[in-house]
Parts: sequence; structure tokens; C-alpha cells
Amino acid sequence: MKKAMWVALALVVAFVSAPFAAQADEVVDKYKVEREKGREYLVSLGATKAEAEKIIPRDEDCATCHLDQFKEWAENAPHYQAISFSRGAYNHFVRDMRANGLKTDKKVMSTCDRCHAPTLQRYGSEKLYESITNILGEDTDDKKLKANEKVSALKHIGVGCTECHISQWSGTQTGAAHGPIGDANAPHGTKYAPDMAKSEFCGRCHGQNPVDADAIKGAKVGKTNLIYCGLNYDDWKMSGSTQQCQDCHMEEINGGSRHSHKFPGANSADFLKKAVDLEISGKLTMAENAYINIDVISKAGHVFPEGCILLADVVMNVTVKEAAGKNVPSAGKVLFETQRTWYAQSQGFIPLAFDPNMKEVPRTPAVWAVNDYNRSTSLQPGKNNVLVNFRVPSGTTKLYVEVEVGYKQKGKTLPMKSLSKIVYF
Repeated sequence: MKKAMWVALALVVAFVSAPFAAQADEVVDKYKVEREKGREYLVSLGATKAEAEKIIPRDEDCATCHLDQFKEWAENAPHYQAISFSRGAYNHFVRDMRANGLKTDKKVMSTCDRCHAPTLQRYGSEKLYESITNILGEDTDDKKLKANEKVSALKHIGVGCTECHISQWSGTQTGAAHGPIGDANAPHGTKYAPDMAKSEFCGRCHGQNPVDADAIKGAKVGKTNLIYCGLNYDDWKMSGSTQQCQDCHMEEINGGSRHSHKFPGANSADFLKKAVDLEISGKLTMAENAYINIDVISKAGHVFPEGCILLADVVMNVTVKEAAGKNVPSAGKVLFETQRTWYAQSQGFIPLAFDPNMKEVPRTPAVWAVNDYNRSTSLQPGKNNVLVNFRVPSGTTKLYVEVEVGYKQKGKTLPMKSLSKIVYF
């Protein structure tokens, strides 16, 4: 009887588990097919099969055991699809350099690929670089660039499992898989790497690297900072924050059993909503001037917004109305409105690349050779104070203040935080 019961239980477990196993195989097979096509495409561009295997390593094999981590990473375009995701930056870079009579050879292009496509930088030949550079720089229209299937075919060149867990430690694509778990139990070699849980590990790419600037100097482009790129690590270090990048961007999930590999940032509306908080207070002077004090509290461990040519802003809209009752505004008479913007880019950079309507304009000399960078007005970690003052009607004793903060990019604004409050005087 007992034996029959166990057999029945085993059958139930097998039946319940089967769809999940099939789903896992389907996901793995899908990526295996796609990435194999990516390798074949590289060969068609002049790479050897050995080069293609290294430039698009078999990270999909990791999905056999680490399916959730693989899917999270594969959904994160900045890492998984580093070249096709950054096609706009590559396109501008190539065209700017050529417009100014400068080479876009492997030495120069590697300054981008060290972070965006490290396997291409490490294993790509001059011939392959020439082919890829020609593809990245051929479009002069943003719509054509977005639809360029040849650029899209490069999407499997990125930053993957092998790069972070092996190559960053051994310099090759073989060896033990490094990770921040001390007692990892795996069918392959593992090595405990506590530094993977520290910001310094992320800073290898998300920070200014003097090697890149030196390479560009050799090409006679620029003298100081090459590109105002994602310098989150530099800003984090200057802020004195005790948070690690991984605390926010690789949060613990499944009860702390592992870290997410989604790497959320400005690409996640839900993540953006956690980035800031608001506080409002106010006072009234004898001259009937109202002072509204607004603290925008950035929870990021670095300046925010941050980025390269993302051209992102944090925008705060403030509306002050007459107040009636404790929690509701009056019929809607607006007494004062204002807006404050914190932008992510160097003032010397943006005008050379785009006009206010996001239309590209000529850049001479090359935008990438700008030497005098005025860092952004981005929000600093912690409280960022904005003091607004304006005239109010005589006898005013309270005002209804509405504050909305949003993340603006390419003409669209994602709401981040809003707060309405009656301020009493």
C-alpha cells in the first residue's frame, strides 16, 4: 500500500513539474538559436568561427541551471544588447569622428567597447571592427538607424555571464565562476569573490577610465575627459555614500536567497518611483511674500539623473493654489506656478548634439572632443533644497501646494513622486 502511494505521488510530481521543465527548455533553446545566428552573422562580416565563439560566448548554457538569472539579464537591454541598445551613441561617435577627418579604427572604437562590448574589444580583429564600424555609422536618420536590421543583428554582443563571473577575474573565458556566495555548490568550478558585492566592481565600467582617454589622445581627439558617460561610480565615491551599487540595482529576492539580475535603473518606471521623496514647508513675511520650502530627497547613492547621451532630466512642477478646508483646494484659483529642472548632461555637450526639439544639429569640432565639461545640475544624494517665493493676497493664512517630480526623456515624462500639502502661516 505504501509503495503504491509513493508511486502515485511520484507520478503527480512528475506531471506537475513537466510543464516547467518544458518551459525552461523552450527558453534555453530560443536563445541558443538566436545567439547562434548572431555568431553566423559575425562570420559573414569577416570573423573566424573561433572569434565569433568568443565574441558571443555561450552564456545561454548558463540558463540550463540559472534560468531566472539568465532571463532577467536577457531582458536588460543595456547589458545584454549593449551595441544595438547603444546604437545611437555609436552612430554619433562614428559620424562625428569621420566628419572631422579622424579614424574609427579598433584602437579608437575599443574605448567604447571596453565596457559596451568587452568581448569584441578583446577578440575582434581589425577587419571585423571595420565591418561593424561601417554598419554603425551608415545611417544619417534616427528612424533609419532604429530600423537598421544589420545593427539589430549585433544585439548579442554585450556584457554577459561569462564576462562578469569569469573574464573579469581570469582575463579569459575559462576557469572558475566567481561570485559573492562563499559556499556555492555547483557542477563547475567556483570561487568566492566578495568584491562582486562592492561598488568597485561596477566601477570598472561605470566610471571614468584613464586608459580610454589615453587611447583617444593618441588619435588626437580631446585632451581631458573623452566622453561624459555613465560616471556613477565616480559620483558615488565623491558622495561618501555607504550604499553599494548592488544594494539598489541587484536587490535581494526570493527571501534573500539570490540577487536580481534585472539591473533596474532609469529603464524601470517602478524603480524610478523609489528614487526620490518630497518634503514641503513654508512661511509668510510681513511684506506678504510667501516662501515655500521644498526638499527633493534623492535616495540614489550618486547624482541623479546620470548618463551619457541619454539627455534625461528630472523635472519638478510646483503649483500653489488658494486653500479651503484642511485637505482640499479651492475652486482652483492658481496663485503661482513654477518649474525646476535638474539635467544629466554637460552644458558644453548638449547644444552641440541636439536642439531644444531633439533634432540633431551639426557638431564641429567633434562633440566627443569637448574639453571643458561643466558637470550637470543633477540632484545630489540626500536633500536638495528648492526655495520658492512669491507675492500672495493680503490676509492669506494658508496655501495649497502641489509638487510633482518626473523623469523626462525624449519628450516623455514618467511620474516619480507627487505630494500635496496645505501650508499654514
